[in-house]
Amino acid sequence: MPNTVDQAILDDLRQFDRDFKPQGAGRKAGVDALPDGDYEMEIVSAALERTKNSNETILKWGLRVCSGKAPVEVVEKVFLFRSQQNVDSLGNDLATLGFDSKSWVPPKRPFSAELAKLIASGQLVGVLFKATKKTNPNRDDPNKPYHNLYVQNRLSRLSS
Repeated sequence: MPNTVDQAILDDLRQFDRDFKPQGAGRKAGVDALPDGDYEMEIVSAALERTKNSNETILKWGLRVCSGKAPVEVVEKVFLFRSQQNVDSLGNDLATLGFDSKSWVPPKRPFSAELAKLIASGQLVGVLFKATKKTNPNRDDPNKPYHNLYVQNRLSRLSS
């Protein structure tokens, strides 16, 4: 017997129809949603953006989880540009993925211009790679651990 909903209940809910806007719509889970372990991933999107609250420049990768114990299909990895160490870490990830980021030096090939060209070209989209997700303790706030995704190597195809 199919479930039916009382008409009075439906009438109560209709008041919300016109202004219904699910909160967080379109927001992807972060790497914190992944259990620690090894994953095969595909970059499905890459964009330079600004954060809504602080107007900080960030790089967002949408990552499809192709293998591993993931409770979600797509996660978002955000690269912050708060320090030289953050930028150098991104450069290392790009080099690991086969891009010549170690040659991005001024004056002919500054990091800023080369990264913008790479994102605009769409060359990151479709890249397959192996990664390890590891949760590390935060000495300053034990209740907020660091969720790191380490790029291990580029893959030519998925193993499964």
